[in-house]
Amino acid sequence: MAPTGTLYVLMLMLQGSLFFTRAHRNCLWTGLLETFVLIHGALASYMSIHGEK
Repeated sequence: MAPTGTLYVLMLMLQGSLFFTRAHRNCLWTGLLETFVLIHGALASYMSIHGEK
């Protein structure tokens, strides 16, 4: 898993632990997680095509 994948999973677990709080629905936090989806997807695609070197 790419380093961004590990960070993304940890951030998702943090958001899940805040499920019944206002922080869970914070637009900035959700936007950050969605940005990491884009970064992780791009890096995972690049690595699967070009291989890790």
